[in-house]
Amino acid sequence: MDRRKFKNFKSAAGMVSKRLALPLCILLSLSACQSTKQAVAKEESLPTWATQQPSSDYLVYGVGSASHIVDRTEAKLAAQEAARLAIAKQLNVEIEGTTQVAQSQANGDFSYRVDEILYSRVPSIQLQGINIEQEFYSSEQKTAYALASFNKIESRMHAELDIRQLDEEISNATISALTNSEKLKEAMAIKRLIAKRRKANEYHRQLGGGSIAIPTSVSNKNKMLNDFIQSLTFSISSKFWGQKSIRNQLAESLTKQGLTVVGEKQSADFQIDFRVDFEDVKKNSTYYVFANSSLTLMENDKEKAHVSAQIKAASSFENMAKSNAEEKSAKMLSKKLTMLIIDSKI
Repeated sequence: MDRRKFKNFKSAAGMVSKRLALPLCILLSLSACQSTKQAVAKEESLPTWATQQPSSDYLVYGVGSASHIVDRTEAKLAAQEAARLAIAKQLNVEIEGTTQVAQSQANGDFSYRVDEILYSRVPSIQLQGINIEQEFYSSEQKTAYALASFNKIESRMHAELDIRQLDEEISNATISALTNSEKLKEAMAIKRLIAKRRKANEYHRQLGGGSIAIPTSVSNKNKMLNDFIQSLTFSISSKFWGQKSIRNQLAESLTKQGLTVVGEKQSADFQIDFRVDFEDVKKNSTYYVFANSSLTLMENDKEKAHVSAQIKAASSFENMAKSNAEEKSAKMLSKKLTMLIIDSKI
């Protein structure tokens, strides 16, 4: 073959090669795009648990999600928290459907008030032992998903052990102090354990375990504490002339709180000495009365506690303003005295 013919043959072959290469490139490109789309589709396919929450006889599951959060790590953390809250919400729904709170004031108003205040101060038991089982992040939706689980059977067992331990502590606790004020502190310490036991029992019910019966030893101890608290007596007096009406109002307020108030000349476990100083101001046909009050609690002529209060009363009538100020002062002092007893600060 001469050079001219070879050159023409080579040129023709090159053209054929290019014609074949172009479709091949397009085919490969389409194949690659298809593979990418399949990979994305596979990646974006939500796991079953994200749309259909699992169920179990002993595990509580919660699914949480978080979107519109730019940072991927923060989105995951938010989804985890949402999953935990989903579990807590499910347990709360169970409580509302099965729990009935029965309360009695049979042991006296003051004992009832003590129980309720101490109970309110015991922190609620937080759900512990929640595990994050699965996580998923959708790049297309910019949404994080999390699956959490909580073993309520195991947690219920731990709660029951805590209650049994509290029952033992309460049963073994004693009141051995010599003075009533010290006995009162010991009584309140045991009362706090009883309030803690009540909170733990409520948590046990939240987990579906029902209420654990209070042992007779604990019931007897609580009754003994209530009887002791109700047996304490208070006498009220003031060294300032003209404050007998305030004394009567303070006595009435303490009685409503459930405390036992005796006459001024009667023997009492605690003596209360109070004073109230008034300042009258008239402005634009309105009478304002500012009262600075104080109360000292004594036991065997020794000061055990001191409280003070400042209030303001107003009325179009001078006598009414003064009367309102006296009543407010008595109620405030009574409330502060009650809290001193509950907080064991006497």
